[in-house]
Amino acid sequence: FGPTRNTNPFDLGAQWKSFGWKVLRADGHDPKALQRALREAARAKRPTVVIADTVTGKGVPKIEHTLGAHYFISDEETLVEAKKKI
Repeated sequence: FGPTRNTNPFDLGAQWKSFGWKVLRADGHDPKALQRALREAARAKRPTVVIADTVTGKGVPKIEHTLGAHYFISDEETLVEAKKKI
């Protein structure tokens, strides 16, 4: 449990590169960044992987960066708080 960087000792980008793949990274919370990365991957001349960097519970202060974000059932107060951040 915990952030991937703390639980997985391997650099996923380096692993994919070692197999000859092109590695692209994108902000997994930014639809336009993801779209750019996927378009670039589609144009690539070799196998390509897109790694989308994300934050668990992004935008909901009560659960951001917590394991509980995977199991969270929101209440009205939390919804209102999160909508203010959008």
